[in-house]
Amino acid sequence: MGQHPGRAGWYHTYSAPSIFVRSDTATQANEADIVAEGASHTLQYSFAAPGSLWEHTEVAGPGTTYSG
Repeated sequence: MGQHPGRAGWYHTYSAPSIFVRSDTATQANEADIVAEGASHTLQYSFAAPGSLWEHTEVAGPGTTYSG
């Protein structure tokens, strides 16, 4: 996983993102989750809790993700 200060920074997406903010009673309270198609049709996942840096990881490899 990598850390970076913002979504438009080091990683680029090739689809509209899907964004979810967890409730304050969830295990990771108020965490924001973002997934989108990345380069070579990968699935990219980023998340951050309030006041923290964004974390990023690839959750599905090349050729696995397609957006219409």
